[in-house]
Amino acid sequence: MSKNITKLFCSNKTTIKQVLNKFESASENNLPSGIALFLNDKNALTGVITEGDIRRALLKGANLDSTAQSYMTSSPIVLILIKVYQKFFMIYLKNWLWEEESPLNF
Repeated sequence: MSKNITKLFCSNKTTIKQVLNKFESASENNLPSGIALFLNDKNALTGVITEGDIRRALLKGANLDSTAQSYMTSSPIVLILIKVYQKFFMIYLKNWLWEEESPLNF
């Protein structure tokens, strides 16, 4: 089953209620639940919002019609794994572990 990650995308106009609906439908679409992604007009990631962020927003007085972007985590740390680099790293690591000068060689 292919995953349509675009179902997790939000804009600067997305409300808290719309984010909660994304969370609700995520597992039905074989996607991670409890997180949504904010993209700018160039489709670059600008932030993420989680169930915890929504909970804190509601405790601070936000309502379901509030804009969710105000409560997102801006500039999240992103780890990009590309299979080519992953494979290269594994080959490098394997070779390094078995070289005589490796500190892990027993």
